[in-house]
Amino acid sequence: HRTGVTIADYSTGKEIRQLPSYDSNVAALCFHPHAGQLATGSAGGRLKLWDTVSWVDRQIGWEPLGIACLAYDPDAATITAGGGSIAGGAVRSWDIATGQPVWWRSGLDGPVQAVAASPDGEHVFGATKCVLACWDVTKSEHVWKQYKQVGSPRLTSPCLTVCDDGRTIAVGGSNGNIELFS
Repeated sequence: HRTGVTIADYSTGKEIRQLPSYDSNVAALCFHPHAGQLATGSAGGRLKLWDTVSWVDRQIGWEPLGIACLAYDPDAATITAGGGSIAGGAVRSWDIATGQPVWWRSGLDGPVQAVAASPDGEHVFGATKCVLACWDVTKSEHVWKQYKQVGSPRLTSPCLTVCDDGRTIAVGGSNGNIELFS
């Protein structure tokens, strides 16, 4: 059974709109930080942007191994998606205006289940159940990789966020731990 996205008024909980489902279940979504836009990513790999006034969608990307997480970059001009399979994870960014891919990296152990961007927009971070990685998007290169068990073998749900100081990353997972990296 495929599911779409339910839009609700947060103050009342009342459903405002039901967005249609597409090729597979919606696995990730996030609102644009400065404009009326909702991004959705599906397990089948489609990345769509929805105008929050008209609710008209525009497909801007496709990640062959599926999308598990999304994050707008701080400049809000690009969006980054993480995904992949047990064979390997991938992180890809698209230009929102043109829909063109601007950056892509793969090779992490397992699917990328969490992504975040640094406040200056120069770095992207990705987490799998056992790897935390950092890339410099201005130079299109890998910066570092840490091997960490951020999820349990059965409940793999890593999450990460970057502090607005740009130097601290918090990583959590289903093992109950939160780790800080500086």
